[in-house]
Amino acid sequence: MYGLGFGGNYPNPYAVALHLPQASEAERGADLLWVLSNLSAITIATFFATRLFIGWQLRSHGLVRNALYGWLAEATAAEGAIAYVVTSLELNGAAIGYEGVLEYMTLDSSKRIVSLVLIDCELFTLVAKGGMVHRVRNPRQTPLENIVLAGDAIRNVAFTPIGVKAS
Repeated sequence: MYGLGFGGNYPNPYAVALHLPQASEAERGADLLWVLSNLSAITIATFFATRLFIGWQLRSHGLVRNALYGWLAEATAAEGAIAYVVTSLELNGAAIGYEGVLEYMTLDSSKRIVSLVLIDCELFTLVAKGGMVHRVRNPRQTPLENIVLAGDAIRNVAFTPIGVKAS
């Protein structure tokens, strides 16, 4: 009834847009397939070239890494990081913290921590005595497998890079 499709009186829009020769339908189809294959190959090559270039820029230029990651630039240059997180939780006046391998971290647009995930965690407390702050380990039989901390619960965080990549 409505004649939807590319048959009949309606020309193929790709053939018109690409100014393919007015040949038989089979030849135009082959020409169109050739053009779209070339465009796909160019797109894929551009994608991989861009990934290589961006990766090279991040590895070799601290300025680009600093612009993208801000205060986390040093941790992104490494293979991973051990995180020391002091939380807002307290027990008898001692701050509770966690030490573990940083698995994942989410930042907001201002590069503030929204959440982070630590694996192989050890619990510690910070106790203030005589004007000094002491870190007290609270060993367990097995470390905590993982812990997810929300940004609101984090008072302070520090990183020790693991396996810093050579520039």
